[in-house]
Amino acid sequence: MNAAVAIEKPVLVQPELARIRLILALAAFGALWFILCRHLSSEWSLNEQYSYGWFMPLFCAYLFWLRWQDRPKAEGREQRAQSRTEVLIAIATAAPALLLLFSLRLFEIANPD
Repeated sequence: MNAAVAIEKPVLVQPELARIRLILALAAFGALWFILCRHLSSEWSLNEQYSYGWFMPLFCAYLFWLRWQDRPKAEGREQRAQSRTEVLIAIATAAPALLLLFSLRLFEIANPD
């Protein structure tokens, strides 16, 4: 009497997960880029010295597109493991530097002179 109907959920395969992650990353990056441009737009409009700022997002997108065309080919497993180690070393060195710069930035905001 209590017959349950088993509904199978579609299993996401690896390329679909990678595509979803890429879309989410691009959406987050695009949102940050939009917020940055919105905050800087008043400076670009009012300050004659920075009037070229309206051109910079398009120029950066063009440079990114050119660099994307020259990106290196996919690597093998050994090279990926080595590059992961290099990334971890870079993070371990960059994190303390960023924390130091963050505290310096807090003092700069409090005392602009």
